[in-house]
Amino acid sequence: LSSRSGSGRDRNEKPPGSSSSSSRPGPFVRAGSTKELLDGPSLEEVRREREGAEPRRRSVTEDRTEPERHRVREGGRPAMSEEEVERRSRSIIDEFLHINDYKEAVQCVEELELGPQLHVFVRVGVESTLERSQVTREHMGELLLQLLQQGPLPRGQFLQGFAETLEQADDMAIDIPHIWLYLAELLSPVLKGGGFSMRELFSELRKALLPVGKAGILISEILHILCKQMV
Repeated sequence: LSSRSGSGRDRNEKPPGSSSSSSRPGPFVRAGSTKELLDGPSLEEVRREREGAEPRRRSVTEDRTEPERHRVREGGRPAMSEEEVERRSRSIIDEFLHINDYKEAVQCVEELELGPQLHVFVRVGVESTLERSQVTREHMGELLLQLLQQGPLPRGQFLQGFAETLEQADDMAIDIPHIWLYLAELLSPVLKGGGFSMRELFSELRKALLPVGKAGILISEILHILCKQMV
């Protein structure tokens, strides 16, 4: 009996897991890891997911148009916002109307390097002089002519800036009853100085004014001014 109980104790005192001396201990596996490995995506699935992923978001520089990127590289500064262009344009125009120095005003516009934003300068120049004196409007018209003739202001930018005001002119006439005369006073120096041919300018003005039926009124005011200046 003692021999049996001794062998029973020996068996009971054997450490667990030593049932087979020939079995190799396997690698440590975290609980649940086998299931995750079986259920998780294969390498092929991961590769396919990467290939079908959304394209990389472009940087701010890549989102710019080519002229804008070129402008940032060459000028070393980003293009100004429209509000900033309006503020600087108004500053130049106010100073010009105070001292009437055409050469300095043209130089200031050149230094701004507005490029495709020059139409904003034209619009600000027109709108800021509509309710001033006739002489002030004539001076502003002469400045626009100088900018056209000396190169800083492309013809397309001039027409775009003026068209932006013309599109609102019919509504503005409620507060400015003589707006068509005032616009004619701004345009007559440009025509008289050869900035545009009469046919070309009138053709462009019609595009903005025909929908409201006011093209004839503005053209007649321009012709009336030019006729008086010929006497």
